[in-house]
Amino acid sequence: MINTLPFGNLEDQDADVAQENFVGDSREATGVVGMSVTYCTAVAVALMDGKEDAVDAVELFPFVESSNVSYQALHNGTVDIHAGAKAKSEIPGVTFSTAYFYGNETAEEDLTMYTLATRKDDFKFSSFVNLVVMSTIKADKDGIGREAHRNMPLISVYGSNIGWALKDAISYSGSYSQILSENFPQSMAATGRNCIHKDGPLRHSIPGIRFQNP
Repeated sequence: MINTLPFGNLEDQDADVAQENFVGDSREATGVVGMSVTYCTAVAVALMDGKEDAVDAVELFPFVESSNVSYQALHNGTVDIHAGAKAKSEIPGVTFSTAYFYGNETAEEDLTMYTLATRKDDFKFSSFVNLVVMSTIKADKDGIGREAHRNMPLISVYGSNIGWALKDAISYSGSYSQILSENFPQSMAATGRNCIHKDGPLRHSIPGIRFQNP
């Protein structure tokens, strides 16, 4: 599953999403695809000062993961976010955000971590994208959902024009638990690796590290 979202820079107001093997209205997508679309749109909403136009600005286009076309588009500047990217240490020039969904592999397998990937040379934008992802987890830990989005903190490091970015992002996406439950209704995905540990961070194995029998 691949999503790719072009923004250009923090001032751009257009956003397109591309993904692999999905047919239909992106607003009806669920599962990891739905989560990826939600996070992409949350970034757009955060950048566009909470404007509802950001939701309509996100469009879907297909990419085939095995062809690496999405990473080529990311590197050459055609797109600025590759959503649903599986974190891999061997891909150069890419920054992966905090994972927003973990696979169900066993301890003997590499763990799949779905992230938003950005270009490593655009540190400011990469950090903003990661902040949006982390804000949904922080909101969950603090019991802040859509209805209480105004309780999210103001930010100033990216400029006063988007100081409400986190409030706007949570107003659209909701907390992590809300995103998860809406995309995996009546599913075990909300337990185990993808369950928010409110008393501290969860720890997960890093891709490439495998379980070793003594």
